[in-house]
Amino acid sequence: IFFRVHLFSGTMLQQTVRRCVATPYTFGVVKALSTLSPAAASAAAAACPSPSPSPSAWPPSSKQVQTPNYPFTISSPLHLLRATVDYVQHNNLDGLNSVIQQWLSMPSCRVSPDHEIEELKDEWARLCSMVNAAGVDERRELVWTMCVVLAIVGAAPTYKSDAGVASKILTSQWRCLMEQLSLEIEGDLTVLQGFSGMQFYQLICLFAQVGIPLGPKFVALAIDKIIDGGEISWLEGSELVALVEAIATKHRLGEKANPDFVIVIGGRLMQPQVLSTLNCGDLCNLVRSFASLGVKNEYVLDTIATRVAQALNEMAAAELVQVCGAFAKIEYENEGFINAVADRCIGVAEDLSGDQVAAICTAFADMTHRHRALLASMSSRAQRPEVLRALAPEPAAALLEAFAALGHNDKGLIKAVIQQFRAHATEPTLTISALSRLAWALAEFKVTDKALMKQATQALSTTDLADLTPENMHRLCWALSTQQIKAHALFKRMADRAIEPEFLRCLTAKQLADVLWSYGTLGPRHDGLLVHFADHATSPQILSTFQANDLAHVVWTYATFAHEHHLLMAAMAQRALDPAVLATFDEDSVAMVFWAYTSLGIRHSALFEALEKVQTEAKVLGVVGTPDLQNWVLWGGAVLAMVLMVWNALFDPHGAERAQVRALSE
Repeated sequence: IFFRVHLFSGTMLQQTVRRCVATPYTFGVVKALSTLSPAAASAAAAACPSPSPSPSAWPPSSKQVQTPNYPFTISSPLHLLRATVDYVQHNNLDGLNSVIQQWLSMPSCRVSPDHEIEELKDEWARLCSMVNAAGVDERRELVWTMCVVLAIVGAAPTYKSDAGVASKILTSQWRCLMEQLSLEIEGDLTVLQGFSGMQFYQLICLFAQVGIPLGPKFVALAIDKIIDGGEISWLEGSELVALVEAIATKHRLGEKANPDFVIVIGGRLMQPQVLSTLNCGDLCNLVRSFASLGVKNEYVLDTIATRVAQALNEMAAAELVQVCGAFAKIEYENEGFINAVADRCIGVAEDLSGDQVAAICTAFADMTHRHRALLASMSSRAQRPEVLRALAPEPAAALLEAFAALGHNDKGLIKAVIQQFRAHATEPTLTISALSRLAWALAEFKVTDKALMKQATQALSTTDLADLTPENMHRLCWALSTQQIKAHALFKRMADRAIEPEFLRCLTAKQLADVLWSYGTLGPRHDGLLVHFADHATSPQILSTFQANDLAHVVWTYATFAHEHHLLMAAMAQRALDPAVLATFDEDSVAMVFWAYTSLGIRHSALFEALEKVQTEAKVLGVVGTPDLQNWVLWGGAVLAMVLMVWNALFDPHGAERAQVRALSE
């Protein structure tokens, strides 16, 4: 009723008012209808008595209390807070809920001047002191209801901004209370069972607005209430986006959350009258939220992409960057849409900063979409002196990494990025992530700059490497080893970091093998790394993922350092004998394994026999695989088949078919 009243006829309005008498929504409905129809206002006046909320039985009281009346006077957030103060003073939770429903039925209004915000702060402080004085532990339901009030009031934007005022009026004491509530409610949700879906919606948005994450049990209950209560069908486009964004980016969505949530939200958003109301900011937030949730529903994504395409010409540079990143994370593959986004990025190229250029190129690299015109435009923009000077090492390296991933060799950009990187090689802005990206990109482009690499690796060898990840270490080690650039000091620091448990847990078999190979190629020896990596490699979940080439690199490295680890070598041999792995050995990997085991004095007969057989078959297949021999085999087979067919047709008519089959099979 609240959101569809403008569609009602006069008769329908009068009937609605009469049928809403004696319900908690009476006065809110009357207020909403009276603003649209004099007839409805007259009917309301005749049908409705003066509102007199009955005293609540909570908390227990033997004395009848006098409760305030608020017929049609709550017209601002300040009035709502003052009414809340009165109802809390009279211990009337039912009356407070009635006031909340009345407010929800009214159109949203802005908080006027700044002095009203100060008054809101004062009233909210009064409420907080009243609740604290009465004792929080015994009044959990009231506290949560007050959070709903704060959500309603705090969502009201000011005249100067569209941002809500919740963070401005929220006291530090109440914030601490909300943080406590968010943790305690995960243990017992009973106090919230009576809350409506709309109240849960308000709470979800409030806690997201003030930056307090809610747990998975609360979020699961909220989603169930919102879906079961049908509130989603009443929410407008921007409200739906706020809900999705809050759940996706601010709170913790557990496995027990209703899987139909995204479907229900998507169904509502797909309605033309809802989707068409989303502005560029809403669309960006929606796409980013769906990317965070891992939404893969093609129909939903196609519909949203169509709406985004319609709004592309209205999007600013920052919004385009968000759209590119979100659709890359979703792995969206509509070529027409991606080309349209690329064309729009070219159109706003002059407005892009260096960081934004790098972010757009990274997104297109993640989508593996090589748009030559876009790359040329981004390269030209990045090489502008004013843009290049502002590029920090991280975005500069990310830009070059994106070009390398797309196989777009732009010599001018490579030279410009190297010069910019050299200017920051010894500054605190240089990170291990930036160096690994740059080193990998230069190795892909087969560009060697040993002076720059040695300068940068020496600078990083004296810094904290707490942010080193397996991916960064893997890329940097691979790049330096392929270019034969030694960096013993940095390698020792990285090895110290790599043996930490949280680092090892994220290390894959491929990364482990390549890192070990780099240490074996460049040095230095690090016994701690060899011991911990061996333990990690022999764990069942990692051992089962080794392929032939990775396995060969591991055993070769341990043999290079003459480090005898019999458990590791036995596990690698057992893995190598797996038929699926054995079939992937090539000549180089076979040679590395033979050398590793023999140099360590390990005679593994079963492994050697299997590898000899693989090597023999590979040589035979290699000979057969030569073009000349293949042609001779094909021509010879065809001639032989024809001869046999003619022979059998003349001398053995009954065996012609059998001979044909035999000849073809041979």
